[in-house]
Amino acid sequence: MTTRRRRISNLIRVALLLGALIASACGSAESEGSTPLAEETPSTDDATATGETEEPAGADEEATAESLAAETATERDRGGVLRIGLEAESDSLDPTHAALAPAGRVMAQAIFSTLVSYDENDNWVPNLSESWTASDDRLTWDLRLREGVAFTDGTPLNADAVITTWEAQLANQLLGLAIRPIFDPTRPFEKVDDLTVRLYASAPEANMPTYFTGQLGMIASPAWLEAAASDPELRQQPVGAGPYILDSRQQDVVTVLRSNPDWIGADVFADDVEIYPLPREGARVSQLAVGDLDVIHATSAEGILELREDDGVTRVEDDSGQETMLVMNGALPPFDDLRVREAATLAFPEGDYDEFIRRGASTRADSLWPPSSKWHDPSITQATDDPDGARVLIDSYCGDLPEQCTDGKVDVTFLACCPNVM
Repeated sequence: MTTRRRRISNLIRVALLLGALIASACGSAESEGSTPLAEETPSTDDATATGETEEPAGADEEATAESLAAETATERDRGGVLRIGLEAESDSLDPTHAALAPAGRVMAQAIFSTLVSYDENDNWVPNLSESWTASDDRLTWDLRLREGVAFTDGTPLNADAVITTWEAQLANQLLGLAIRPIFDPTRPFEKVDDLTVRLYASAPEANMPTYFTGQLGMIASPAWLEAAASDPELRQQPVGAGPYILDSRQQDVVTVLRSNPDWIGADVFADDVEIYPLPREGARVSQLAVGDLDVIHATSAEGILELREDDGVTRVEDDSGQETMLVMNGALPPFDDLRVREAATLAFPEGDYDEFIRRGASTRADSLWPPSSKWHDPSITQATDDPDGARVLIDSYCGDLPEQCTDGKVDVTFLACCPNVM
C-alpha cells in the first residue's frame, strides 16, 4: 500500500546533492539578498561482482535524476554560496549514530561521500572505493579502496577506518537493527590488506554495492569517532572525506559547509553551502520565490503543484524511490495473519488517495519499481480498491478469531508519525 511522492530536484549537480530531489530558483549560486529566516518553532525530524560488473542496481530515494534540462551544471557559474532549504533537521550527522532521514542524508553525504555511487543510468560506480568483487555464490565480497584518500583531519581512509565505522554501526542500538541482517553474524567482515575489506553476507546478495551507496557507505574518521565516543557534542562536528567540510552548525537554525580542497572528486560548484531546516514546506516555497533560498526539497502535493506554476523555478522531478507507507507489524495480531494483510491492501482506496491527497502530483505505485525503472514489470501489479474482496477475507478471519474483531471488523491500533506540514 504505497503511493509514490513526486519529489523535485535542482539542476545544480553539486556533489553535495548526489541524488537529492529539489527545486532551484533560476540564476547564479552566488549569495544575494537576505538570509533565510528560521521558523519560530523549529523541529527535529530524524525518523527518521566487480566494479565493472554489468549487474546494475536500481537507484534508491537518493538516485541521481536520469535526465537534465538543456542548462546543465557545467554551464553554470561556479563559486559563491548555495542556500538550501530542507524539510527537517537531523539529531546528529554521525553515520554511526543517527538514523539519517532524507534531510540528514543530504548533509551527511556532503561531508562523508560514499564508497559507491550511481551514474546517470543508475549503475554502480566507484567513489571512495576503487572496485569490488564477489564470490560465485555472492556470499563473500571484497571491497577495494582508493589509494591516497584521507579524511579532512589527515587520518588515512583505509581498511581499518571502514571496519571501525561498520563496527560502530553494528554496535548502535538502532542502526544495528537495520544492518545486522546484511552480515554473517559469525564473521561479518575482516581486513584483507590495508586497502581491502572482505565482507561476509548472511545470504547470497547480488546487490551488495547498493548498500555502499547509502549510510553504510559513509565512512567516518576513526580518530573523530574515538573522540566523539568520549564527547557526544562532537557528533555535531563530523569528519569525513567528502566534498565539503563542516564550518559551523546551529542545530535547527543553519549548518554551514565549505568546500574540501582535497576532495578526490570533480570540482564542486559552490564554495560554501548553507543548509536551513524549514519543516513547513510553504515557508520553503515562499523563501525560494523571494530569493532567500536557492534550492529546496518539495514533497507535498501543494508545494509541487505550486512550483509547477512558477516559470522562475528550475525543476527536476523524480518519484522513483520515495514512498508514503502504511507499515504493518506482521509479528503481532492481527497482521500476523496473511488474510488481514491482504484485506488491508485490497481495501485501500488508492484511487481516492491519489485524487484527493496526492492530487495527481505523483505516480501511483502499483508495483515495487516505477515505470521509469529498468526493473519495472508491467505484468506485476498490486490490487487495491476492492472492498468486496477484502470483506470475504475479513469475514473468514473474524469467524476463526472473533476475539480479534468487533462487530465483524478487525481491531487495529494505528500510530501516526511525522506529518508533512505546509
